[in-house]
Amino acid sequence: MIESGMKFAVFVSIKIQPMKKKLYFNFVIITVLITLSGCAVIADAREARDGNPNPHLIRDCPERKIHDGGIMTNEPKGYYIYQGQRRELREFDNEWITIYCDVEYTRYN
Repeated sequence: MIESGMKFAVFVSIKIQPMKKKLYFNFVIITVLITLSGCAVIADAREARDGNPNPHLIRDCPERKIHDGGIMTNEPKGYYIYQGQRRELREFDNEWITIYCDVEYTRYN
């Protein structure tokens, strides 16, 4: 009697295992897809909210802009003083600063 019960348990586990693997695989795939699409939606929402196409640029008002070039060219020369430290122009969102900040300007020739 015990032997037939063991055969039944083995039969059931053999039949259920492939089903579990398939369900588990489908669950993992669906979870990954939902997570990835959720991350993309969050990133789009942040960009739409902030309107910042490049989130790596600093959007804060520096204390001063130092221009250290003799001849004015299209290429920006100089740096900002930000939180008491020298920071390069390329680190900032210069369009945003032009619109929202009143930065003290110093020019050295």
